[in-house]
Amino acid sequence: MKLSGSMMAALRGRRDLDENDTSQDDEIRAMPPAEIVRECAAWKMGDSYWAVIFAEWMRAAGCKAEDLL
Repeated sequence: MKLSGSMMAALRGRRDLDENDTSQDDEIRAMPPAEIVRECAAWKMGDSYWAVIFAEWMRAAGCKAEDLL
């Protein structure tokens, strides 16, 4: 799985690693996609539930991730 640099930095931060510490990258890349999104939301917004809120808003509006890119 190819994750962006900012996502890897966030996921490393959630594990109390330096943003350049690659020691757990294999485990990070093996995480389920939904967990990756929740963990990134928790790092950036302080609570993993923001991922669920955005997903609910997108579903209600008929929006797909591709629509926002």
